[in-house]
Amino acid sequence: MIRHGNRLWPALFVTMLLLAGLAVAAIQARDSQAAPAQGTGSSVEAQYAEGEVLVKLKPGTTLGRAAVLAAELDAENVHEFRLLSAAHQRPYLLLRSARRSTRELLAALQSRPEVESASPNYRRRLLRQPNDPKYDQDKSLSSLNTINVHRDDILSKFINLN
Repeated sequence: MIRHGNRLWPALFVTMLLLAGLAVAAIQARDSQAAPAQGTGSSVEAQYAEGEVLVKLKPGTTLGRAAVLAAELDAENVHEFRLLSAAHQRPYLLLRSARRSTRELLAALQSRPEVESASPNYRRRLLRQPNDPKYDQDKSLSSLNTINVHRDDILSKFINLN
């Protein structure tokens, strides 16, 4: 009987390795289907706001020069980030154009001498459910008067301060 038990362990070990490999392959396949590659056009929602660019101008560039730049690019809406601009002593802007695409705006901005950098206005999701299976069981959250909000099929926790 002892010999029979000794033969069982290697078979059990190999079976566990195979099951673990299958589980890893299934998880990787699910993740690759759930998150399409950026720029493929297959995502439901664009990764950035179309017709919008964030622009950091070089030091010494005036807001008047920034307004001229925006007019030349057909940007009908210009928003300056005042606190950021004051802290770094250069204009930081959000340019919006209904007539030009984000790619067109970026291409035009790259050739401008007063532009230090420009990027699309990427969409970011800041609130996600923590990767903790016992997160919903945390009793301290009830003392904070938290509420559950479902958005984009992601359960998020928000603190209700009212």
